[in-house]
Amino acid sequence: MENKIKISIIIPTYNRAATIGKTIDSFIAQDYKNWEMLVVDDHSTDHTREVIEQYHQHDPRIHYLLNKRKKGAQGARNTGILHAKTEWLILFDSDDYAYPYFVSRVVTSIDEKTDVISCYVRKVWIDGSQTSIEQWGAEGQIEHLMLRSWAYIGFWGGYRKSKLLEIGLLDENCPCMQEWDTHVRLSRVCTYKQIKEPLMDYMWGNEDAISRNRQKNRNGRCYVLWHNQKRWVEVEPDAFYSLVRSTFFDVDIKHKCLLLKMCPQMILRLPRMIVGRIKRNILKKG
Repeated sequence: MENKIKISIIIPTYNRAATIGKTIDSFIAQDYKNWEMLVVDDHSTDHTREVIEQYHQHDPRIHYLLNKRKKGAQGARNTGILHAKTEWLILFDSDDYAYPYFVSRVVTSIDEKTDVISCYVRKVWIDGSQTSIEQWGAEGQIEHLMLRSWAYIGFWGGYRKSKLLEIGLLDENCPCMQEWDTHVRLSRVCTYKQIKEPLMDYMWGNEDAISRNRQKNRNGRCYVLWHNQKRWVEVEPDAFYSLVRSTFFDVDIKHKCLLLKMCPQMILRLPRMIVGRIKRNILKKG
């Protein structure tokens, strides 16, 4: 394959010195060679920097960056996006593994009408006990799908840098459900393409993964609904109110108050005990 299109691979990392080598090696082994890699360190306390700089000595395509934005994976990703010198980017996580044809499949899927490229993944439990093929992603104009919460697209695959800049980059304040938030906003301005084959191993079950914390997931859903509510109500009002109602009873009082601001008519359907707790919470905060 002719390597005409240069790709920037952006990998946020934190304390992955023991494991990130496998991820980097999977890209060194790619059958497509015209890429640069920006590994963005979110202020690791182990020897992650030394590991990446050793890779750079042997392969100058691999670069170490220190996250200069808000701490967290979103800030690290944004640091990489802003430093990237190419229009097309691949976002990837520091504990996943790309098959040797991952980059070439993404590149051959690029065309003038496409802005985001996703793929199937093989989900692998961290202890190797279970695997499954996940057909995550969607095609075309997918805003309605995203607002109905029917599609999941992770932080992997190809993205136009100009589109990420158009939505104001990734939201660094989003506490959880960051993929959902990003694609809710991207889907308004992007056309999606899905590669219908697994191109990577997606590692699942890390103890430090935010996605394993159900309470944070619920609170993250509140955040995404709150910050996108105007567009949600314009495009998919029934789905918006349904998501607000289904989330309400699973979150703490603080987030219940937030949901009621979005959907005040719900107060008429709540048990008196919950209404009283909400009023006390509001009075307590003045």
